[in-house]
Amino acid sequence: MTAGQVLALIDTPDLDQLLAQAKATLASAKANYDIATLTANRYGTLVNQQAVSQQVADQSAADAAAKKAVMDANEANVRQLEAMEAFKQIVAPFDGIVTLRNTDVGALINAGSTAGQELFEISDLHRVRIYVQVPQAFSSALHPGLKATFEMPQYPGWKFDATSSPRRMQ
Repeated sequence: MTAGQVLALIDTPDLDQLLAQAKATLASAKANYDIATLTANRYGTLVNQQAVSQQVADQSAADAAAKKAVMDANEANVRQLEAMEAFKQIVAPFDGIVTLRNTDVGALINAGSTAGQELFEISDLHRVRIYVQVPQAFSSALHPGLKATFEMPQYPGWKFDATSSPRRMQ
């Protein structure tokens, strides 16, 4: 698997419904703001012609400003829910292999601020750390950069190259 590859998609019907509702509320708030702005602009023109009082024009301008604040709050709510929607897709953070899956298709995934159970364990096997017990009689021959090979029962006939690390030579 490569970095950015999709590992899982989480269905969130409640969140989807909240986002749809927030978008509808935003559309309504935008329509209210638009008509309030048009009305305020018209009253501003009529004040210059002395067809309406300054009081009416000021109230109309204040109404437009209040409706703009409501629209801005609804826009923020939509952005917040869209940000939460981004978490529906679980992607691989780096190239590697999925070594453990702690969930199944259809399982309930709980959201919240507490650390929950990990869904996947991913390992980068380009570099693997191996710990080896060395008899004391051979320990004087060890030094950083020492080359070795090893075999694993899971891969019969394969030989893997290794190099000793200076951090563990103590």
